[in-house]
Amino acid sequence: MRFIWIALALLCTLACSENKPAQSESLVLNMPVSKAVVVVNGEQVDSALVEAYARERGLDFTDPSQKATAIRKVAEFVALAQAAKQLGFDKSPTAALSQLKFQAAGFVQSKAEAAPITDAELQAEYDTQLALVAGQEFSISILTLNSLDRTQVAARELSGGRPFDVLMGNFANTDGVVKAETLTWANLTQFPPKLAEAISKLKVGEYTPEAVPDNGLWHFIRINEARAFTPPEFATLKEGIRRSLREKRAQTEIEAVLAAAKISEP
Repeated sequence: MRFIWIALALLCTLACSENKPAQSESLVLNMPVSKAVVVVNGEQVDSALVEAYARERGLDFTDPSQKATAIRKVAEFVALAQAAKQLGFDKSPTAALSQLKFQAAGFVQSKAEAAPITDAELQAEYDTQLALVAGQEFSISILTLNSLDRTQVAARELSGGRPFDVLMGNFANTDGVVKAETLTWANLTQFPPKLAEAISKLKVGEYTPEAVPDNGLWHFIRINEARAFTPPEFATLKEGIRRSLREKRAQTEIEAVLAAAKISEP
Protein backbone atom coordinates (compact mmCIF):
# COMPACT_ATOMS: atom_id res chain seq x y z
CA MET A 1 0.00 0.00 0.00
CA ARG A 2 2.79 2.42 0.94
CA PHE A 3 4.42 1.79 -2.49
CA ILE A 4 1.15 2.68 -4.24
CA TRP A 5 0.90 6.00 -2.38
CA ILE A 6 4.52 6.83 -3.26
CA ALA A 7 3.87 6.03 -6.94
CA LEU A 8 0.72 8.18 -6.97
CA ALA A 9 2.60 11.04 -5.36
CA LEU A 10 5.36 10.77 -7.99
CA LEU A 11 2.83 10.75 -10.82
CA CYS A 12 1.14 13.79 -9.35
CA THR A 13 4.46 15.60 -9.12
CA LEU A 14 5.28 14.85 -12.77
CA ALA A 15 1.83 15.86 -13.95
CA CYS A 16 1.94 19.10 -12.01
CA SER A 17 5.39 19.94 -13.35
CA GLU A 18 4.16 19.58 -16.92
CA ASN A 19 1.54 22.26 -16.28
CA LYS A 20 3.94 24.70 -14.64
CA PRO A 21 5.18 27.62 -16.71
CA ALA A 22 8.73 27.44 -18.00
CA GLN A 23 11.40 28.61 -15.60
CA SER A 24 12.70 32.09 -16.37
CA GLU A 25 16.15 30.75 -17.21
CA SER A 26 14.70 28.66 -20.06
CA LEU A 27 12.57 31.40 -21.63
CA VAL A 28 13.75 32.64 -25.02
CA LEU A 29 11.08 35.14 -26.07
CA ASN A 30 11.55 38.66 -24.75
CA MET A 31 8.13 40.04 -25.70
CA PRO A 32 4.74 40.50 -24.01
CA VAL A 33 1.99 37.96 -24.66
CA SER A 34 -1.48 39.33 -25.32
CA LYS A 35 -2.89 36.35 -27.25
CA ALA A 36 -1.05 33.05 -27.01
CA VAL A 37 -1.53 30.69 -29.97
CA VAL A 38 0.80 27.90 -28.86
CA VAL A 39 2.78 26.88 -25.78
CA VAL A 40 6.25 25.35 -26.12
CA ASN A 41 7.65 23.64 -23.03
CA GLY A 42 5.55 25.96 -20.88
CA GLU A 43 6.49 29.13 -22.79
CA GLN A 44 3.63 31.02 -24.41
CA VAL A 45 4.03 32.23 -27.99
CA ASP A 46 2.08 35.34 -28.93
CA SER A 47 -0.01 35.57 -32.06
CA ALA A 48 1.87 38.69 -33.17
CA LEU A 49 5.10 36.70 -33.48
CA VAL A 50 3.46 34.02 -35.61
CA GLU A 51 1.76 36.64 -37.77
CA ALA A 52 5.15 38.29 -38.37
CA TYR A 53 6.53 34.95 -39.57
CA ALA A 54 3.48 34.46 -41.82
CA ARG A 55 4.01 37.87 -43.44
CA GLU A 56 7.70 37.15 -43.96
CA ARG A 57 6.92 33.85 -45.68
CA GLY A 58 3.93 35.14 -47.64
CA LEU A 59 1.43 32.96 -45.76
CA ASP A 60 -2.24 33.88 -45.42
CA PHE A 61 -2.86 34.00 -41.66
CA THR A 62 -6.63 33.92 -42.23
CA ASP A 63 -6.34 30.52 -43.91
CA PRO A 64 -6.52 27.80 -41.20
CA SER A 65 -4.04 25.52 -42.96
CA GLN A 66 -1.45 28.24 -43.57
CA LYS A 67 -1.96 29.60 -40.06
CA ALA A 68 -1.29 26.12 -38.66
CA THR A 69 1.89 25.93 -40.74
CA ALA A 70 3.11 29.26 -39.37
CA ILE A 71 2.34 28.23 -35.79
CA ARG A 72 4.17 24.94 -36.19
CA LYS A 73 7.28 26.54 -37.69
CA VAL A 74 7.50 29.23 -35.00
CA ALA A 75 6.99 26.59 -32.31
CA GLU A 76 9.90 24.66 -33.80
CA PHE A 77 12.09 27.79 -33.67
CA VAL A 78 11.18 28.34 -30.02
CA ALA A 79 11.91 24.70 -29.11
CA LEU A 80 15.29 24.84 -30.80
CA ALA A 81 16.12 28.17 -29.15
CA GLN A 82 15.20 26.73 -25.77
CA ALA A 83 17.47 23.74 -26.37
CA ALA A 84 20.29 26.08 -27.40
CA LYS A 85 19.82 28.14 -24.25
CA GLN A 86 19.91 25.06 -22.04
CA LEU A 87 23.28 24.16 -23.54
CA GLY A 88 24.56 27.68 -23.02
CA PHE A 89 24.83 28.41 -26.72
CA ASP A 90 22.98 31.70 -26.24
CA LYS A 91 26.03 33.01 -24.34
CA SER A 92 28.55 32.13 -27.05
CA PRO A 93 30.19 34.76 -29.30
CA THR A 94 28.58 33.10 -32.33
CA ALA A 95 25.10 33.49 -30.85
CA ALA A 96 25.82 37.07 -29.81
CA LEU A 97 26.96 37.94 -33.33
CA SER A 98 23.88 36.29 -34.87
CA GLN A 99 21.66 38.23 -32.50
CA LEU A 100 23.39 41.49 -33.37
CA LYS A 101 22.94 40.90 -37.09
CA PHE A 102 19.30 39.90 -36.62
CA GLN A 103 18.46 42.93 -34.52
CA ALA A 104 20.23 45.31 -36.89
CA ALA A 105 18.50 43.85 -39.94
CA GLY A 106 15.12 43.88 -38.21
CA PHE A 107 15.54 47.50 -37.14
CA VAL A 108 16.49 48.64 -40.64
CA GLN A 109 13.66 46.68 -42.25
CA SER A 110 11.06 48.04 -39.84
CA LYS A 111 12.21 51.59 -40.51
CA ALA A 112 12.18 51.05 -44.26
CA GLU A 113 8.63 49.70 -44.15
CA ALA A 114 7.29 52.09 -41.51
CA ALA A 115 5.64 54.45 -44.00
CA PRO A 116 3.87 53.21 -47.14
CA ILE A 117 5.34 54.15 -50.50
CA THR A 118 2.78 56.06 -52.53
CA ASP A 119 2.04 55.63 -56.23
CA ALA A 120 3.27 59.19 -56.74
CA GLU A 121 6.66 58.27 -55.26
CA LEU A 122 6.82 55.17 -57.45
CA GLN A 123 5.99 57.17 -60.57
CA ALA A 124 8.59 59.83 -59.70
CA GLU A 125 11.27 57.15 -59.25
CA TYR A 126 10.26 55.54 -62.56
CA ASP A 127 10.61 58.91 -64.32
CA THR A 128 14.04 59.40 -62.74
CA GLN A 129 15.20 55.98 -63.89
CA LEU A 130 13.76 56.62 -67.35
CA ALA A 131 15.83 59.78 -67.65
CA LEU A 132 18.94 57.92 -66.50
CA VAL A 133 18.48 55.18 -69.11
CA ALA A 134 18.24 57.83 -71.84
CA GLY A 135 17.00 55.22 -74.30
CA GLN A 136 20.28 53.29 -74.44
CA GLU A 137 21.85 50.07 -73.28
CA PHE A 138 25.45 48.94 -73.55
CA SER A 139 27.80 46.01 -73.96
CA ILE A 140 30.51 46.70 -71.39
CA SER A 141 33.83 45.15 -70.41
CA ILE A 142 34.73 45.63 -66.77
CA LEU A 143 37.86 44.82 -64.78
CA THR A 144 37.26 44.92 -61.01
CA LEU A 145 40.08 44.75 -58.46
CA ASN A 146 40.30 44.70 -54.67
CA SER A 147 44.03 45.57 -54.49
CA LEU A 148 45.18 49.18 -54.82
CA ASP A 149 48.67 48.05 -55.85
CA ARG A 150 47.31 45.92 -58.68
CA THR A 151 44.95 48.74 -59.67
CA GLN A 152 47.89 51.10 -60.03
CA VAL A 153 49.72 48.53 -62.16
CA ALA A 154 46.69 48.24 -64.45
CA ALA A 155 46.41 52.04 -64.73
CA ARG A 156 50.08 52.32 -65.72
CA GLU A 157 49.68 49.63 -68.39
CA LEU A 158 46.63 51.36 -69.87
CA SER A 159 48.37 54.74 -69.90
CA GLY A 160 51.36 53.07 -71.54
CA GLY A 161 49.23 51.94 -74.47
CA ARG A 162 48.23 48.42 -73.41
CA PRO A 163 44.98 47.51 -75.28
CA PHE A 164 42.04 47.07 -72.93
CA ASP A 165 41.29 43.53 -74.18
CA VAL A 166 44.90 42.48 -73.61
CA LEU A 167 44.85 43.99 -70.13
CA MET A 168 41.63 42.11 -69.32
CA GLY A 169 43.15 38.85 -70.52
CA ASN A 170 46.40 39.35 -68.61
CA PHE A 171 44.68 40.26 -65.35
CA ALA A 172 41.89 37.66 -65.42
CA ASN A 173 42.13 35.07 -62.63
CA THR A 174 45.14 36.72 -61.01
CA ASP A 175 45.70 38.02 -57.48
CA GLY A 176 43.77 41.16 -56.60
CA VAL A 177 41.23 40.72 -59.41
CA VAL A 178 37.59 40.21 -58.45
CA LYS A 179 36.30 39.84 -62.00
CA ALA A 180 37.23 40.50 -65.60
CA GLU A 181 34.12 40.09 -67.72
CA THR A 182 31.96 41.45 -70.50
CA LEU A 183 28.35 42.37 -69.73
CA THR A 184 26.01 42.09 -72.68
CA TRP A 185 23.34 44.76 -72.94
CA ALA A 186 22.88 46.44 -69.60
CA ASN A 187 21.44 49.90 -68.97
CA LEU A 188 22.67 52.50 -66.50
CA THR A 189 20.03 51.70 -63.87
CA GLN A 190 21.71 48.31 -63.40
CA PHE A 191 24.95 49.83 -62.11
CA PRO A 192 25.83 51.54 -58.80
CA PRO A 193 25.62 55.36 -59.11
CA LYS A 194 29.40 55.94 -59.34
CA LEU A 195 29.81 53.38 -62.12
CA ALA A 196 26.72 54.63 -63.96
CA GLU A 197 28.10 58.17 -63.88
CA ALA A 198 31.46 57.00 -65.29
CA ILE A 199 29.79 54.97 -68.04
CA SER A 200 27.54 57.88 -69.04
CA LYS A 201 30.65 59.95 -69.88
CA LEU A 202 32.11 57.35 -72.26
CA LYS A 203 31.56 56.82 -75.97
CA VAL A 204 31.70 53.49 -77.76
CA GLY A 205 35.28 52.20 -77.74
CA GLU A 206 36.36 54.45 -74.87
CA TYR A 207 37.36 53.32 -71.41
CA THR A 208 37.98 54.91 -68.03
CA PRO A 209 41.65 55.98 -67.96
CA GLU A 210 41.64 55.81 -64.17
CA ALA A 211 39.93 53.21 -62.00
CA VAL A 212 36.53 54.14 -60.61
CA PRO A 213 36.51 53.53 -56.81
CA ASP A 214 33.35 52.18 -55.22
CA ASN A 215 32.82 50.35 -51.91
CA GLY A 216 36.43 49.29 -51.48
CA LEU A 217 36.83 48.09 -55.07
CA TRP A 218 38.32 49.68 -58.20
CA HIS A 219 36.77 49.33 -61.65
CA PHE A 220 38.11 49.88 -65.18
CA ILE A 221 35.26 50.07 -67.69
CA ARG A 222 35.06 50.10 -71.48
CA ILE A 223 31.98 50.50 -73.68
CA ASN A 224 32.07 47.98 -76.51
CA GLU A 225 28.72 48.70 -78.17
CA ALA A 226 25.57 50.75 -77.64
CA ARG A 227 22.05 50.40 -78.99
CA ALA A 228 18.59 51.84 -78.52
CA PHE A 229 16.64 50.55 -75.54
CA THR A 230 12.92 50.85 -74.74
CA PRO A 231 12.29 50.39 -71.00
CA PRO A 232 9.29 48.34 -69.80
CA GLU A 233 6.12 50.20 -68.88
CA PHE A 234 5.61 51.58 -65.37
CA ALA A 235 3.08 48.89 -64.40
CA THR A 236 5.60 46.15 -65.19
CA LEU A 237 8.32 47.68 -63.00
CA LYS A 238 6.12 49.06 -60.22
CA GLU A 239 6.81 46.40 -57.57
CA GLY A 240 10.51 46.29 -58.40
CA ILE A 241 10.67 50.05 -57.93
CA ARG A 242 8.91 49.68 -54.58
CA ARG A 243 11.60 47.24 -53.41
CA SER A 244 14.30 49.58 -54.66
CA LEU A 245 12.86 52.53 -52.75
CA ARG A 246 12.67 50.44 -49.57
CA GLU A 247 16.33 49.55 -50.01
CA LYS A 248 17.16 53.24 -50.40
CA ARG A 249 15.22 54.04 -47.24
CA ALA A 250 17.09 51.30 -45.41
CA GLN A 251 20.44 52.66 -46.59
CA THR A 252 19.46 56.17 -45.53
CA GLU A 253 18.50 54.88 -42.08
CA ILE A 254 21.82 53.02 -41.75
CA GLU A 255 23.80 56.11 -42.69
CA ALA A 256 21.85 58.27 -40.20
CA VAL A 257 22.40 55.85 -37.31
CA LEU A 258 26.09 55.44 -38.07
CA ALA A 259 26.59 59.18 -38.42
CA ALA A 260 25.11 59.72 -34.95
CA ALA A 261 26.92 56.79 -33.33
CA LYS A 262 29.90 57.50 -31.05
CA ILE A 263 32.45 54.80 -31.87
CA SER A 264 35.83 54.88 -30.15
CA GLU A 265 38.62 52.68 -28.89
CA PRO A 266 38.18 51.32 -25.36
